[in-house]
Amino acid sequence: MDEPTVTDSQDAPEEASEVNELENAASDLEDSISDAQDFADAADNTVDNANEEAEELLTTVENTKDQDVAKEAVAKLRAAEQKYNDSIGKAGADIEQAKIELEKAEENVATLETALNEAKEELAEENKAANIIKSAENSLKADWTTQGKFLETFLINDYIPQLIDPDAEGITITRNKGFNGQESTRYIATYTDNKHESHTKYFNYNRINRTYSDEDMWANLGNSKDIVIYEKTEEEVEADKYLDNYCKKNHINLGDKNASSKVEGSFKNRVNSGEFDVFAYDDNGHTAFKVRDEIN
Repeated sequence: MDEPTVTDSQDAPEEASEVNELENAASDLEDSISDAQDFADAADNTVDNANEEAEELLTTVENTKDQDVAKEAVAKLRAAEQKYNDSIGKAGADIEQAKIELEKAEENVATLETALNEAKEELAEENKAANIIKSAENSLKADWTTQGKFLETFLINDYIPQLIDPDAEGITITRNKGFNGQESTRYIATYTDNKHESHTKYFNYNRINRTYSDEDMWANLGNSKDIVIYEKTEEEVEADKYLDNYCKKNHINLGDKNASSKVEGSFKNRVNSGEFDVFAYDDNGHTAFKVRDEIN
């Protein structure tokens, strides 16, 4: 038997933190896009400045009559033309790189926006589930039916999707009293995963102030409204099924299952005596079972 799972409802602080991180990342990427656009504008300005310098020198050459001034202006003009050509080439490369970075940043923003929306939807679903559990928790009372319904609500809205399989779909819970209606009772949870494969888990619960007795498992079942939920193993369930089939096959009269466990020969008294104990053993690599009567 696995360790009990306490039925405290879960909040979603981690998911809220994830949403905040995604929002911050999206904001950073938007800043990167703005920086890339500014870089492209600066490259355009570099070309424009070089062009203006060349045009000013050309005007000087055309208007001056001083040969020395003209020669100096021509030399500067050639240098300016070279600077202009270089700036065009560099600006073209820089603008192309900025364009690539800009496109990548825009793609990342789109990806982040999708992730952010998905995270917000998931958080909304988890908040909705938490509210459902909280409402059921507030309605808890020391009543077996109410507590059983809470177990179902908790499994469907929290335990299975949060701790077993976040992709679980179509979760259903059914109750089976088992052989003795106490330890053998099981809540059968079935669901499908993201590969459409079906899974089954078994659970039961106890009131938190239940005390155990070696002589009588019905002695003190507790009277608290709060419960603990635990998962049952496949072997436990199969042993109970084997016992049930064994009694039916051998037409064993179980008597009144509602009679007091203190009544000699009553069903509960016989359970407590160990008459219906089931033992598991390995049979060539497979788990097999025997009732006490089959061993004696």
